[in-house]
Amino acid sequence: ALPIYCVQLLSLEREDTLEMLFETARKFREANFGRKIFTYGFAYTSTFCRNNCTFCYFRRSNQRPQRYRKDARDVLDVAGHLSREGVNLIDLTMGEDPQFHDSKSGALDALVQLVRGIRNVSELPVMVSPGVVPDKTLARLAAAGATWYACYQETHNPALFKTLRVGQSF
Repeated sequence: ALPIYCVQLLSLEREDTLEMLFETARKFREANFGRKIFTYGFAYTSTFCRNNCTFCYFRRSNQRPQRYRKDARDVLDVAGHLSREGVNLIDLTMGEDPQFHDSKSGALDALVQLVRGIRNVSELPVMVSPGVVPDKTLARLAAAGATWYACYQETHNPALFKTLRVGQSF
């Protein structure tokens, strides 16, 4: 469940209260980041996914997309290029690729090494989105240099979640 303050903030409707919230957010943004624009670049790793999310083009049951897995060298080349082009963050993007989630294959080890490699070629913050992984893998990704971990939850409505993320735990 969401903390009560999140529920309260997400439930605001009055124009004056919303404006006060937005003004406070602007002040925090300027105090922490100034008036700069930050960009991030995608380093797509895989279009395979073990899930069947109804909203996603790369869902397991969709036969249309061309599937690929990039090898580490290709991903590192992309990360280096993005770094030289001036992005501020590398987004290591993938579906919940069954290959990365096979505990016997050691593929999560390869993902940790890939994050370390991206940090070495770019020195930029790295965001990873491999889906649900064990807590120890999160710690290893952080130790390798992952600054952000994206775990998407499109809704907090259990009934809607069930229709969007078929067969997954709310």
